[in-house]
Amino acid sequence: MSRLDNLSQELVELKPFITAEDAFGTAKTVFLEYANRKGLVFAEGDGGITVKYQALKDEEFVLEISDDGVQIFASTEKGAHNAFATVFQKMSVEG
Repeated sequence: MSRLDNLSQELVELKPFITAEDAFGTAKTVFLEYANRKGLVFAEGDGGITVKYQALKDEEFVLEISDDGVQIFASTEKGAHNAFATVFQKMSVEG
């Protein structure tokens, strides 16, 4: 099980699922490799982490953390990589 600090510093449980638009496939693959090293396994599906396109600057991203999961918005792979790095910084593993 993994948990994430949301913006109000409360812990939310993260379901082990990930969905990413095709444009973010490389960032998703790198995230999954790092997650695996931490002992976390994510399957394709809704309810955990979702990565979607939004018109932003090259390395910019928007990260929304709620009880429903994590929403990442970016316009480039660089932005998605930065968002995933932030997710890892906020993530703790239990169990």
